Amino acid sequence: MMEGSGSLEHQLEATKQKAIQVRARRSDLKRIEELGATLEEHLILDNRYTEHSTVGLAQQWDQLDQLGMRMQHNLEQQIQARNQSGVSEDALKEFSMMFKHFDKDKSGRLNQQEFKSCLRALGYDLPMVEEGQPDPEFEAILGENNQDLGVRLY
Repeated sequence: MMEGSGSLEHQLEATKQKAIQVRARRSDLKRIEELGATLEEHLILDNRYTEHSTVGLAQQWDQLDQLGMRMQHNLEQQIQARNQSGVSEDALKEFSMMFKHFDKDKSGRLNQQEFKSCLRALGYDLPMVEEGQPDPEFEAILGENNQDLGVRLY
């Protein structure tokens, strides 16, 4: 629907404007549905001028409208989370960029080794330990209850 650039507030405003434009075109879809109904009344069931059906277009329009609403909701949640966390937008962008860099399999998750590498790249001073040896500093970052879980970016 849109490319995510600029501040979150700018993205939210642009998304709202695009959603308004999409909703304003709803009358075009209604006209297409009316024309489709007229064709069906005249038993014209195959339109050689298009591969799209009125039902398919209506479904795609609904999906686009829902996508716009989800994008707005997601951006509003990101703004709220940022405001409550006290972390600057630039810092969040840096975290996100680093997370994506270290998420080699594009799963949206970092295993413990990827997460440790990501933290080091962000400037955290974690000691180097032999594989299989305990790492108390890193384990403290993960917390007692999160030893087996990966890290996820939302």
